[in-house]
Amino acid sequence: MSRMCACVFLSVCVLGPAGVSRADVIYVDADAPVFGNGQTWATAYRSLAVGVAVAQAGDEIWVAEGNYTPPPTPGYFALPSGVSLLGGFTGTESSADERDWFAHRVILDGDVNGDDGPNFTNRADNTVTLIDVVGTDPGTLIDGVVFRGGFAPGGANADGGALRVFGGEITITNCLFNENIALDRGGAVFAGPGTVVVIRDSDFNSNGTSPASTAHTAGGGALWAEEATSLDIRGCGFTDNAALGDHPYLLGGAVTALFVDAALVRDCRFESNRIGLGLGNALALYAANADLVGCDFVGNDTSFASAAAAYSVITEDSGRTTVLASRFYGNGGTALAVVDVSSDIIETRAFIADSVFSANGVGLQLAVNTDLRNCTVTGSNDPFIPYGVLIASSDVTIDNSILWGNSPLPVEGAQVFLVSGSLEVNRSIVQGWTGGIPGTGSFSADPLFVDADGADNVPGTDDDNLRLSPYSPAIDAGDNAALPPDAFDLDGDGNTAERLPIDVYGGPRRADDASTADTGPGSAPIVDIGAAEFPLNSCLSDLNGDGLLDLTDISMFISAFLAGDDTVDLNGDGLLDLGDVILFVGFFGMGCP
Repeated sequence: MSRMCACVFLSVCVLGPAGVSRADVIYVDADAPVFGNGQTWATAYRSLAVGVAVAQAGDEIWVAEGNYTPPPTPGYFALPSGVSLLGGFTGTESSADERDWFAHRVILDGDVNGDDGPNFTNRADNTVTLIDVVGTDPGTLIDGVVFRGGFAPGGANADGGALRVFGGEITITNCLFNENIALDRGGAVFAGPGTVVVIRDSDFNSNGTSPASTAHTAGGGALWAEEATSLDIRGCGFTDNAALGDHPYLLGGAVTALFVDAALVRDCRFESNRIGLGLGNALALYAANADLVGCDFVGNDTSFASAAAAYSVITEDSGRTTVLASRFYGNGGTALAVVDVSSDIIETRAFIADSVFSANGVGLQLAVNTDLRNCTVTGSNDPFIPYGVLIASSDVTIDNSILWGNSPLPVEGAQVFLVSGSLEVNRSIVQGWTGGIPGTGSFSADPLFVDADGADNVPGTDDDNLRLSPYSPAIDAGDNAALPPDAFDLDGDGNTAERLPIDVYGGPRRADDASTADTGPGSAPIVDIGAAEFPLNSCLSDLNGDGLLDLTDISMFISAFLAGDDTVDLNGDGLLDLGDVILFVGFFGMGCP
C-alpha cells in the first residue's frame, strides 16, 4: 500500500470520512456502524478513545450506554482540558437533559479479559487506571459515568485505580466508582498537588488499596488527595471501601486528605468502610483545613483500637477541623478523633456542634483545643475505654450537650474523662454529674430520649432516635449564646449570621415548648440541650387546630394512624406504633396552653 493510500485509509477508519470536523458535540456509541465521524448519533464513533482523542476545549462528548475499555496504549483515556464527558444516553437524544445515567449506564471497564474475581482477584491484566487528567481548566467535567475494574498496580502507576488528576480543575458528578483498586493511594481516585476537585452526587463502593511498601503514607480506599488546593465533596456515598494491611502510615478506609488547603465534605454518607492498622476507618485528614457538614458515619470499622471513623491530625504546617450537624452511629474504635501533633499546641480550635455520637466504641477523643456545642454523646461501648469524651493535652469547652449512658457505670468519669489539659462544662446534662468540673448550669437527669436504640432495638444503627420526649429536662434548658452561627447556611436562606436554625435531624432550633418552663439563660425561645430540639408542644394533639382537645381529635388520630398517615408520627421515628399512641395520649392529657 502506498503512503498516500495508507493516509486515506487511516483518516476514514479513525477520523471519519470528513476528517477532523470541529463540533460542539462528539457522539460515541459502542453499537454504531463502523467508519463514523462522530458528528451525529447515526455516524457516532464506536470507540471512546477516538472521541477523546479528537476533542478540544469546549467540546462535549456524548456517550451512549455500553462498556468502553481504554486502548492498550497508553492504557487509559486521556481527557483533554475543558472537555465534558457525559454518559447516560441511549443514542437518540437531542439534549443532554434527556439522558438517564442510572438507567443507561456508560461503563468505563478496566476488565480487559472479563475475568475479574471477588476480592480483587485476576486484576493483573486490567488496564492501568481508566482516565488520566493533567492540568485541566475549570470547564473539565465527567458526568454520569461508571468506573469499574480500574487497577493501579505499582511503580509509577501505584495511585488512582480509576481516575488520576494532576493539577488543574475537574468536576465529577453523578458517577459510580465500583471495585477499583490501587496498590498505594486512592483505590478509585487520586488527586495530586495543585488540584481543585469538585465531586457531586456520586457513589464509591467496594474500592480499595493494599499497599506493599511501608516507606510512605498510603491508603484512601476510595479517594486520596495530597497537597490539593481544594477538595469539595457533596451528596456522595462511600460504602464498603477499604485500606488494608499492617502499614504504619495507613490513612483513610474511604477518603484521605493530606496537606489539602481547603476540604469540604458535606451531606455525605460513610458506611461499612474499614481500615487495617491505620487511622481513619472512613475518613483521614492530615494537616488539612477541613469542614464536615451534615454527614453520616455508620458502622465503619477497624482492626486498630485507636483508629476513628473520622480522624483529623493537626500539625505545625496546618490543620483546622469543623464538624457540624453530623451523625456517628455504631463505628468501631472511636467515632471522631482530633489530634494536634505539633511541637507546641497551636492556637486553632476544633469546632464540633449539632452532632450525635451513638453506640460507638468511644464517642470522641480530643487532643486539640476544642469547642463542643449542642452535641449528644451516648452508648459508648468499647470494652476497655468506654468513654463518651476522652480529653488529653488540650483545652476543651462543652456547652449545651448531653453525655449520657456511655458506660455500664453511671458515673461522670465515664461520660467525660480528662487525662490532661483543662475542661469546662456549661449548661449540659452529664450522667453522674458531681459539680467538680468547672462551669455553670450543668446537672444529671435522664434526658428521656425517644428511642435510643431505635425500632430494631440495636444501638448504633440509623433508626436510633435521640430526639427528646415530652418532659425531658433538656427542653428549653440550654444557653442561646452558645448556639453557633449558621456559617454554612444549613437552612438555605442566605443568612449566615443567624444562630444555627436547625438541629441534627433537620428540625427547627429554639422551638419553644409552651408547656415547659424556660430554665436556660437568654430571651425566649430557649434552645434545648443536646443535638436534637424538641419541636412539639402540648397542642400537637389538637389535630384539627380548633384550640380544643376533644373527640374529634381522637377520631382524627385513630383514622390517620390506621391509614398510615405520617402526620401522626409524633416522635418522628418514621414508624407508626405504640410510641405515637402514648405521646398522643400524653399531649391530650396535658391540654392546650
